[in-house]
Amino acid sequence: MPTNGSSYGTYCLGMLIDAALEDELIVERRTWKSLLVRPKAHLSRELKRLGLSPKQVGDCTQALSNDGEEQIAVISVGRGGHQWPNEITIAADQDQLIGAFDPRTDFDLHIPDAQPTPKRSHGASAPCKAAHTRPYLIPIVQKILADGKPRSAQQILEIGIAQGLLPKTMLRKNLYGHLVQYIERTKAHDRKPLIIQNQTDRTFTINQPPDDWPDIPTPEPPDQNQSQDPQRKAVIETLTKTSTGTNPTDFEIAVCEAFEYLGYIAKHIGGERNPDGVIDAPLGPKAYRSMIECKTSVKGLVQGSGFVTEAIKYKDEYHADYCAVIGPKFEQLGTLDAELQTHKVALWTVADLVRILSMATNPYETIPLFDPGRASNVLDDIEWERRHGRAKRVRTIANVLLEEGWKAQVLAAKEGPREEAPLLNEDAAMMLVDAWLEKQGAKTGCTRADVRAAFDYLTSPLVARAIYVDGAEGAIILCGHISSRAYC
Repeated sequence: MPTNGSSYGTYCLGMLIDAALEDELIVERRTWKSLLVRPKAHLSRELKRLGLSPKQVGDCTQALSNDGEEQIAVISVGRGGHQWPNEITIAADQDQLIGAFDPRTDFDLHIPDAQPTPKRSHGASAPCKAAHTRPYLIPIVQKILADGKPRSAQQILEIGIAQGLLPKTMLRKNLYGHLVQYIERTKAHDRKPLIIQNQTDRTFTINQPPDDWPDIPTPEPPDQNQSQDPQRKAVIETLTKTSTGTNPTDFEIAVCEAFEYLGYIAKHIGGERNPDGVIDAPLGPKAYRSMIECKTSVKGLVQGSGFVTEAIKYKDEYHADYCAVIGPKFEQLGTLDAELQTHKVALWTVADLVRILSMATNPYETIPLFDPGRASNVLDDIEWERRHGRAKRVRTIANVLLEEGWKAQVLAAKEGPREEAPLLNEDAAMMLVDAWLEKQGAKTGCTRADVRAAFDYLTSPLVARAIYVDGAEGAIILCGHISSRAYC
């Protein structure tokens, strides 16, 4: 079925692995032969349905809970030929296929309609175990709640089924339990949950500024445009591999290369009585510098909190603005979080760095990630702002003006002389856009600042969809209908 927004299939799969990391699942690279049996069976059936062979399977990643009850596997499958991209991504857990995504078509090839009912053993029933939260449910529920309206678990379930996002056989009590467990577990780990619950009426809402504006055809964020960049893929593979290796220097170099890819000027130093690295953001008057302290762990978990003071040791000597520690994963310790705040140190996991590489963030956008504390708490805010923030609002206003504003401009030309044509100034634009939003069911209108930004965007020589009126400050003339060129 088509995804709601061309990137949603890959977005969900990316969030799946990120959520697996938050849930303290054991995440590791595997080969097709060594994948866990239960998710592998669902993947095999999907490969057969698509007419693909296990020999075409490339990268394999799996996530496993400590008790083995939660099992997730994600594979990439090459289709051969020279058409790019030539890989399909497929994910499954121990109970069912999660989905398959084809970047050529931006279609979810298959999303199962129902979850199989687990077989019950004969005789006395075994004691029930607490259910694990399905990580891939969270981005789906987040999408349903994006308009900021509080909804009960039943309402979320009905909307999800109607939109084809949730299986028809999912029960309200199971969905409710998954969401409550997710919120409790995330808060226990001192993380910001993407969804919160109202303790009075038990409804759920998005833990972000609401976005009730309708979706319009828009270019994908830069993370999707660069999703198949071989250089980025190599950087991520080296970063991940060296973080649990036996040579700390290799990891230090890999971290510096990752920041170089993001646009920083990175310098690896290393050695005794030296910082591991230093990065500079070349942002002119807004430039900043951060010290980098790298920690490896063969077991994948950096223990303790003593490394926090190591991170700040060279801050004054190098005239740095920030200090950051980067490692594969860190313990969920209150003492560690307190140390980060006391010494003003940012804590990045490799998963955090991989995520901003995947999002193709820039040095300005990542400034909040260097604030004291765990960087993961800020990453969700950055991604939400990209998809639902000011960029979407300005683009929506621009498209509405090109559609509705052009109609008004044509009508005025038919009914009166050019000298009496009304001006499309900021006030007229705000009324036009707000009327359109109200028809679409939105409860929030546009701001003057966003309309002004849309004017500047449309009149830019790189866009050339409108021109400013001579002698009429702040008024524009549209140069054509929206269909005369691609969407803004």
